[in-house]
Amino acid sequence: MSFEIAKKHFLDGLNLLDMERYEEAEFHFLESLNLMPDRISTLINLSATQIKLKKFSDAKKYSEKAIELDNSCTEALINLGVINREQGKFIPALEVFEVALKLKPDYYEAWANKGIALHELKRYDEALASYDQAISFKPDLYDAYWGKALIQLALGNFKDGLKNYEYRLERTSAYPKRHQEFPLLTNLNQASGKRVLVWSEQGHGDTIQFSRFIKNLNDLNIDIIFEVQAGLKTLLEQSIKHAKVICEGTPFGRVDFQIPLMSLPLLLELDIHDIQNDPYLEDSKEDSIFWKKNLSVANNKLNIGIACSGNEQHINDKNRSIDLKFFQPIADQANLFLIQKDLRKKDQDFLRAHPEIKFLGEEIKSFNDSASIIQAMDLIITVDTSLAHLSGALGKSTLILIPRNPEWRWLLDRQDSPWYPTAKIFRQPHSGHWETVIEDIVLYLNLNHLR
Repeated sequence: MSFEIAKKHFLDGLNLLDMERYEEAEFHFLESLNLMPDRISTLINLSATQIKLKKFSDAKKYSEKAIELDNSCTEALINLGVINREQGKFIPALEVFEVALKLKPDYYEAWANKGIALHELKRYDEALASYDQAISFKPDLYDAYWGKALIQLALGNFKDGLKNYEYRLERTSAYPKRHQEFPLLTNLNQASGKRVLVWSEQGHGDTIQFSRFIKNLNDLNIDIIFEVQAGLKTLLEQSIKHAKVICEGTPFGRVDFQIPLMSLPLLLELDIHDIQNDPYLEDSKEDSIFWKKNLSVANNKLNIGIACSGNEQHINDKNRSIDLKFFQPIADQANLFLIQKDLRKKDQDFLRAHPEIKFLGEEIKSFNDSASIIQAMDLIITVDTSLAHLSGALGKSTLILIPRNPEWRWLLDRQDSPWYPTAKIFRQPHSGHWETVIEDIVLYLNLNHLR
């Protein structure tokens, strides 16, 4: 009887894991394990579930137990490698993936995960080779193509990178495809005189960054409908005169073609040198007047808008967001305005102790408000979040704090950006070393900006 109950809990856990209901899946795997503590398949799936829940200590315990029961268990080795990687232990992760590959040389998941770890270590050529090995064993492993794209784009290889970046729509954790009832626009020769829906994808920053390419379509006599996130509608509507801007979910009738926004550079056959980087967004004059009246800007020191964190669900949030306390050395010299909607608990606590930093999140209703606030500032200092793109698109002087292994769009080992000529990039010398970045920014302000 206990076997049947354990089996039922195990199967329930698998179903819930497939449905991404991780907490419920964990419960059923634990119940199954209580009845059959040495069942390797339960240990493997429990560990995989806890990885999704970011319970890395528990996940490691169950992976190691599975390996103790069977030291040739490659699935448990993969879990252990992923745990090491998620904890920033990239060399130990590589070692575990190598063990798995010695046991099973054609194990495509081990090759792909090895590629991710090598990418984190900035060993890009080796990472690309590892992804290629994974693809050779599983040609439809879309996550590996996407992994290649991130490296190729970061290296400035847009020709190959943009092609592989299309696999973002097919990978395991892909954003949902929308509007598939309409043909995909794949050739500009098809589009002249046609009605085309361009739909935003991923985050607000991505929409801001890639909205510049809408103008390229307008130059080709295309009737454009641009579907965007609700918070961006007003800003983009007043900035993009050559498209009908609508909110997601708004009826738009029939169109001839559809295309996701971030596929436009590939469609337009653009290279890194073809990026139009003049300011292309503008704030509302009415909102600008309102914020200039209501912001307590100083006349005797710099007024700086800042952001310390973005969307907590972002895949790279743990590397790109920082604690508000790191901005304290800047607050000692400038008038700081925190331009973000949400604050994490520790940042709320810091803010209460430092009221000299003015939090504007409760007053910001849309990106139009954020744009007007940016224009009232002397300077923006931000982590890699939507504020960086908004400020850059407005042509405001912007200092961007970038982790050691950056998002592809910021490229590698350069302080400028082909996307935003008014931006200056400050990069971590080592993972987690934000203090050094802030010191560099303070020195930059002392040398260039402080009155």
